[in-house]
Amino acid sequence: MKMMSFLCTSLLLGASLAQGQSTPTPPAAPTAPSTTPSASGSVASGTSDADKAKNKAKREKQFSRLDKNSDAFVDREEFKNAKFAQKKPQRAEKRFARVDKNNDDKLSKEEWLAAPARGKKKV
Repeated sequence: MKMMSFLCTSLLLGASLAQGQSTPTPPAAPTAPSTTPSASGSVASGTSDADKAKNKAKREKQFSRLDKNSDAFVDREEFKNAKFAQKKPQRAEKRFARVDKNNDDKLSKEEWLAAPARGKKKV
């Protein structure tokens, strides 16, 4: 990659000198995704606000589907009856315990939304 950048810069320099320019301005280097912490404390991963809103809406819909009795909580039994939990019950049990921060054997919507999405870890 550096070699290609060097060659491009050399070609630009040679072309501009042939046209009579004194010193050309090199092309701007591509920027890397931000690695500064966001307001929530996690590192920005390059996702837009629209993507975050879409993800939040998706997670809220998941929570509503899990909450079969509409009491605003997903209890352990409701969680166990979910399709993904039927496939891998031990993993589901661990996930439930990890997401249930206050250990009351039920998940609030806040706990569900604060937990990383399945397969993703907070940085």
